[in-house]
Amino acid sequence: MNSAVYVLPVVAAVYLFYRVWKSYRVDPDAFMTVLTFKAFSFFFTVLRYVFHIGKGLLVLLLSAVYAISPIDFIPDVILGLGQIDDGLALVGSFVYFFKQTVTFPRSDK
Repeated sequence: MNSAVYVLPVVAAVYLFYRVWKSYRVDPDAFMTVLTFKAFSFFFTVLRYVFHIGKGLLVLLLSAVYAISPIDFIPDVILGLGQIDDGLALVGSFVYFFKQTVTFPRSDK
């Protein structure tokens, strides 16, 4: 798994936090509380989305290991049924991955 998938959104969030913090120096007492809250809120939203994608990737990886491994619910020596079992596991994990990554994680859970 490529670590840039996890590092780049975090670096972008830190950079945006710095830009927002640096651009609003009008009245530190009045604006810094609001800006800090908004920047940290954006930062944690990006982190939550990165970990949300990681969960879907883990399911994809585990289903690929299941399809390759000789341990199955239905053995591969039963022609047809063993391959259908592996195929359904892969298709189910792809459906789960795309449902998890297309919909943004909600904060009201």
